[in-house]
Amino acid sequence: MSAVIKASGEQFDVDAFLAGCTLPVWTVYRRGERRFPGSQTNKDQLTASGVHVVASSADFDEFPKQVAEATEFLRAQAKELLRLRSFPGVQMVNIDFGVERRDVAIQCDYLSQELIGLAGSLGMGIAFSIFPGQWETSEAQQGGPANGGRPSSPDSSSTSPAAGPRR
Repeated sequence: MSAVIKASGEQFDVDAFLAGCTLPVWTVYRRGERRFPGSQTNKDQLTASGVHVVASSADFDEFPKQVAEATEFLRAQAKELLRLRSFPGVQMVNIDFGVERRDVAIQCDYLSQELIGLAGSLGMGIAFSIFPGQWETSEAQQGGPANGGRPSSPDSSSTSPAAGPRR
C-alpha cells in the first residue's frame, strides 16, 4: 500500500475502535505484542496500539495518483476519520505516502491545497516514506553506484570498503 493512514496511542483500545469501524483496515497492532514476532533474538514489545488504513493503493511510482485517491478518500471518509482522530487514547494520526526515489538530481513532489486542508481539518499530519527506486535496486544488483560500485554477488564478502581486500 502506498498511501496509508496510521493512528496509534499508548492507551488506544484498537479493538473497541474496530468494533464499529467501516474503514479499509490494513494492519492492526496492540501494545505489548512483540515488534518482530518471528525473531529469535529481538524480543522488543510494542509500546502503543494502532491501526493502518489504506487511503490509496496506487504504486510507489504513481505519486500524483496517490494524492488524488487519498484526497477522495479523506473527503469520502471524513466522518469515520474524525471518529478515529477523536477516539480515546489516540495520540497520533497521519497519512503516510510511500514514494519511490527517482533517478533525478532533485526530486520534487506536490501536495494539493485540498489534500493539505482536508488532512489538517481531520487533525492529521502528513509523512513521506521514501523507498529505493527500480534504478537503485538494479544498479545494486549489478554493483553500480547504488552499491558503492561493489559487486553484490555472494562472494563479494572478500572485500570490505573499510578494511580492503582480505588475504
